Amino acid sequence: MWWKKKEVVKTYYKKADAVLAWQFTKDNFTNGTPDFIKNDKEQRVSLWSQYGGNVIGGTLTTANSKSAILENDWIVLCNEGFQVYDDFLFEVIFHTVKEKYKKQ
Repeated sequence: MWWKKKEVVKTYYKKADAVLAWQFTKDNFTNGTPDFIKNDKEQRVSLWSQYGGNVIGGTLTTANSKSAILENDWIVLCNEGFQVYDDFLFEVIFHTVKEKYKKQ
């Protein structure tokens, strides 16, 4: 009917937040854990290797849960705290803004 208001559809963009991310691989683990994980006062991320470095793993402990960290997972620090993403999901959600390399 002519007196009914038309619905207006708007497009919204979520404000992008910068995050710190590190991929948990054998090579990266051997080269050292980054400061944003090592310096976490609550020690929410625990990483280890077993069997002479053939197997790596870890856990992320939050107030509500405990999650496994598997090889090739991404450990992300964002406004909500630490999160863990598998490689595929990480590549879908995030894009690189700036890369920071450790001095060798």
